[in-house]
Amino acid sequence: MTQEIVVDLAKVPWDSMKGKNGVTYLTQMGLDGSEGPELVRLRAVGHDSDPHYHTGAQFQIFLDGYAQFPDFRLEAVGVHYTDHNVPYGPFNGDHDMIVIHAKPAGRRAMKDVIKSEVLRQEINRSGRQFHGSTNTLEWEPVPGHEGARRKVLIPESAGVSAQIVACPPGTALPETPAPYGRYEFVIAGTALREGDRLGPECVRFVCGAERPAPLIAGSEGATVLVVTFDEDAAVSYGGGIREDMAKYSQSFQR
Repeated sequence: MTQEIVVDLAKVPWDSMKGKNGVTYLTQMGLDGSEGPELVRLRAVGHDSDPHYHTGAQFQIFLDGYAQFPDFRLEAVGVHYTDHNVPYGPFNGDHDMIVIHAKPAGRRAMKDVIKSEVLRQEINRSGRQFHGSTNTLEWEPVPGHEGARRKVLIPESAGVSAQIVACPPGTALPETPAPYGRYEFVIAGTALREGDRLGPECVRFVCGAERPAPLIAGSEGATVLVVTFDEDAAVSYGGGIREDMAKYSQSFQR
């Protein structure tokens, strides 16, 4: 049986909190892990993230703005992926960013990890890290789907994958089973799922061995960001987004 969850972020309330250096953060809790997957959205000008890692496979999705990492820069729409317990950062920028997990996963700050022999043993020194930005890529046809085109940010040969797919009206988004989980973000236009309309700000999560119900591009077409996890997402190593967000909010208020 395939798990399927649809979230309309346009209907999810925003919270506001003050961060370090006087930065105001706007956040949405799209999926809190109670059904498995997690999604949190953050908007900030002057976001400055310290080095850290996540205790599960994770994607960062940059919907707007930019993020500057030590050795690369992402421009929206951009994606960044890490396997579980793979440290990255610092990074900074002005952006509208989403963090997603296929299963609940916590966040470990490297400033805490380096002080603990136990936590240092968690570090995944052989884990993968990938990234890509659409502004550096050209459109290419989608094999077997006439009229559809795509930009491949992370190729399927990497195991995990990320691509922007633009479908003309009435055509179906290419769908395959997603045994470890896949997120589909409607970036522009509309998509229909068995008659239900999914507009911009809508996200679908699917997970299972069966092919999910297809998304059909609406009358204006649909542009969808598709990110797919692989077997690294099968295990989570503790913690969760809801717990982390509560901890961050409390620390900022001190």
